[in-house]
Amino acid sequence: MLDAAFRFRETEAWKMLDDSNIFAVRLSNGQNVYCTIMGNGGEHYSLGIISIWVKLCFCSP
Repeated sequence: MLDAAFRFRETEAWKMLDDSNIFAVRLSNGQNVYCTIMGNGGEHYSLGIISIWVKLCFCSP
C-alpha cells in the first residue's frame, strides 16, 4: 500500500482535479466505488473513496 501511496503522490492529480470532481471506479469484483481527489488548495493531499453513492443537498433557508 505504501508503494501505491507514493505513486499517487507522483501523479500530482490534485493539480488537475479538485474535490468537486467525483468519478466512479469499477473494482475487479464488479463493485463501483466513488472517488475524489483532495489537495487542490495545498493544505493536504488525499484520495477519498466511498463505496456508496450519497446524494448531498445544500438547501438555502
